[in-house]
Amino acid sequence: MFGQFWQVSELIEGLRKSCLTNPSPTTNDNLDQLIYNDMLQGVCKLFQECMETGKFGYCPAGSMFLLRNQDRILWISIEEEGFCYKHISVKGLELQETSCHTVEAAFLDDKFERYFDRFSFYNRYFPTKCTFKPISRNKIETYSDVKNRLTGVIDSKEFIEIFKSNLPKVLTWKLIREIYSSYSFESSLSHIQYEHKYSIDKDWLNCIKNKENDWIFNENNLLKFAYLSKNIILKEGDFFNAQHIYKLYKGIVQESLNEPLKHAIKVSVRYCLRASLNHFLICPETNEELQDSLIDMNENWFIGLENDKELIEMIEKRIENIFLLQYTEETKTFCSRNLTRREDEEFFIAALEEESVKSQWANLSLELFYMTNDDDERYSIQAEPSILRNLTVQAANPPLGYPLFISQMQNIYSI
Repeated sequence: MFGQFWQVSELIEGLRKSCLTNPSPTTNDNLDQLIYNDMLQGVCKLFQECMETGKFGYCPAGSMFLLRNQDRILWISIEEEGFCYKHISVKGLELQETSCHTVEAAFLDDKFERYFDRFSFYNRYFPTKCTFKPISRNKIETYSDVKNRLTGVIDSKEFIEIFKSNLPKVLTWKLIREIYSSYSFESSLSHIQYEHKYSIDKDWLNCIKNKENDWIFNENNLLKFAYLSKNIILKEGDFFNAQHIYKLYKGIVQESLNEPLKHAIKVSVRYCLRASLNHFLICPETNEELQDSLIDMNENWFIGLENDKELIEMIEKRIENIFLLQYTEETKTFCSRNLTRREDEEFFIAALEEESVKSQWANLSLELFYMTNDDDERYSIQAEPSILRNLTVQAANPPLGYPLFISQMQNIYSI
């Protein structure tokens, strides 16, 4: 029924490529695929541990399992089994963007809560037990994902004033750390004639001088750096608003600047935005606390956009914290995503009823023709929580199904 391993493997690989080469993926989809791919190693390790401890019981080829974490859902299928091994495929479903998906995901969360927190209640819920059965909850190392709407924050007058105050400090700090070691920049520093009429935070310069032990600066050089930072910012415009800040955040600055300086400005604006949000939403920071925050961001954070090429590399390196800012032109809204790497991210595991899933997959034509929404919501399947209709159809193989992520065949070995 399942064919030889090499046949199944080729089929899965073809489906995976068709999923990952979606002709019009959104930026969010690309990021979610990266997160699912990052989770893969931990999911396989967890699956192996559950098999070895007997939590799954007997699970032959064709068995299916569902993993739930925050707004993510993974669908695991056992494609082939043999002596002390199993070959599985892992699918990551789209996040809770549609109402149908949200209804069934909320239903899952409710049943998991009832099962693990009020165990005796679960068996009264028929026909849920003929669709899926909760097994356990475990912890996996992956990213927690927190999304926030920042409209009303970034465009507030108070925040913009904090940002304008912090930006010269952050840019001065960045120039000293990143560019002063360059001989060409050091030689050009001697030609800068700063003007005393610009207000310069002397306490901040003293803080840098005390903590940055790698370089020995006299006060004259520090003032030149501060003046240079202030001059760059004034050339970008003395008037700041949310759209202007976002433009600088994307790295859109004067074309006449050289590339190292453009990069320093872009990174400084991103660090400054994050520090200013902490100042505005949590508590004000002293100069010493601000510098400690900048050092932490420089070493343990990636701050950028969802379409930055460096994001893939940072997730592969498993950097501890990721902060992403997004602006939607149509709705004029700012949103952020804060990903934090955690070793104890909780996952709920359930065994799916094989016949319930296969019966729905066998009737996909009927589902797609007669059980879809009448509105423009991507012509999606009507939610039916008792049989997880929407999630099950989504987890089918493309082109009728539309999982966001399909892994390569994973080999699981157990004694």
